[in-house]
Amino acid sequence: MNNIVETNTRMDWLDTVKAIGMILVYIGHCNIPGWNKYIYLFHMPLFFFISGYLWNKEKNQKLDSSTFIKKKIKAYIIPYFKIATICFIIYGIFINFFRLGGFTTDFFQQLFKYIYGIFIYSRGTVEWLPQCSPIWFLTCLFCAEIIYYFIMRMKYPIIGVIFSCFIGFIFSKCIKAPWNIDNAFSAIFFLYIGMQVRQYWKTLTNWKIILPLLVISGIIIYTNETLVDFDGNRYSNMLMMYIKSTIISLSVLTFVYKWGGVKWLSFFGKETIVLFGYNYLINIVAFKLCNSNVYFALIVAIMLGATLVLTVSKFEKIKKIIR
Repeated sequence: MNNIVETNTRMDWLDTVKAIGMILVYIGHCNIPGWNKYIYLFHMPLFFFISGYLWNKEKNQKLDSSTFIKKKIKAYIIPYFKIATICFIIYGIFINFFRLGGFTTDFFQQLFKYIYGIFIYSRGTVEWLPQCSPIWFLTCLFCAEIIYYFIMRMKYPIIGVIFSCFIGFIFSKCIKAPWNIDNAFSAIFFLYIGMQVRQYWKTLTNWKIILPLLVISGIIIYTNETLVDFDGNRYSNMLMMYIKSTIISLSVLTFVYKWGGVKWLSFFGKETIVLFGYNYLINIVAFKLCNSNVYFALIVAIMLGATLVLTVSKFEKIKKIIR
């Protein structure tokens, strides 16, 4: 598996969509002033939407549960632990050794916190994950796809989808669960809609539909004042979040498909796991090089991310080690 979503053949237009999503993630994590309230509305739902679009219903239904789970462990959980281990060694041990003054009480407390965060909690904050907090998405997507697998085996899957949305809503009001199970229930809706969109793709990829979608998406983004934090399972008005995020995600997918994708941009979307996993370590370097100027740091971070993608694309041995 080369990516955060599965496909047997490379599709440049879909890689372009993922590249756009990753650039938005990098913008969000560089904290460009005023951008996050717009980006966070749809940039993570977009990835769940893509996962649903690529969901192979017939193929997955033929797999027994243990085979399917093993497949997803290989796709998401093994890369999760590889990235977490590397970041733990680089940041959790070496950098924190100097930052916290050696083998101090604070050093060991933070060390044990990271261990708990990696193996049990897996929430997307640097408090729990050693400068690799974006990998919360891997455990979230793993849980979401396992839940979705069993939902799709129901006689009426839509009932399971609605029930999952309700559970996600309850979680968002009371608790943050380990391994992002709470977020996973909230993500089921986007997996389902993405899969449904695939069935009506020819109809939806018509300029008569795409242009109004783009206009409506622009209005939604421009007027949005809602704080959405998928990682934190905070959505304000959850129903409106689903509606707005779906419209924007659909407009991005259909427009890029009709546009045909961009070869040089699609390159950036071919290794999303790597880009997610090492984003914060890249940001540390970028901000040091740019003297904390967020705009220059963003440019440098994207360039470093592209260099990392090129490296793992060219050197299979390095790729096997770091993802």
